[in-house]
Amino acid sequence: MASTIQKAGTMGISGTFDALILSAGKSSRMGSDKALVRFQEHNLLEGCLFAYNTSGARQITVVVHDDLAKNHAYLNTLSQFPRARTSINKHHLKGRNSSILCGLKSQESYAPLFIQNIDNPPPSFQLMQQMLQSLPATMAVAMPWYKGKSGHPVLLSAALAQALPRLLKGTQPLRDVLRCYPRLLIQASPLHTQFNINTPEALDAYTKIRCQT
Repeated sequence: MASTIQKAGTMGISGTFDALILSAGKSSRMGSDKALVRFQEHNLLEGCLFAYNTSGARQITVVVHDDLAKNHAYLNTLSQFPRARTSINKHHLKGRNSSILCGLKSQESYAPLFIQNIDNPPPSFQLMQQMLQSLPATMAVAMPWYKGKSGHPVLLSAALAQALPRLLKGTQPLRDVLRCYPRLLIQASPLHTQFNINTPEALDAYTKIRCQT
């Protein structure tokens, strides 16, 4: 399916959108759930929630496992963001798709939807607004792009978000499904194509880069 590359713009965000934050996987390498890993003055989940909340997300759904849903630090973080809510994935051991489907089931209605992994840096306001402005109402996806590599988060049109539960099967990677639809590739920084914050070393590298920007 054809792809279109666009440079980031500076116009304001308009229209309704939602965010789905995937945080149901457990991590032994980070010493705690990734959502609660400290980054500067906050945890990774707080950074994601702040980014989407301040950009005007209508609804932010955080998909977690049972233990994290009961964690005091998690509940305290979530309580700071009235538009955020929890969706518990009781089948998180089945992989990432189970969390995506769990989050989609909790949607009361459909709007353009960001899918954000907890271990990927949240998008800047500028990147989010360009992704939203580029996205058509038809079945399509927008994603960050840097030097020939796509990244995260992805943004699904409302039509594609609504159709995804019947399109995403088993352990089929989401990217394979998205290849079947028009892609809007938004030029972005390497932070959104090269960073997975899934080891202490990766967290250190991410921290150094953020301190320089």
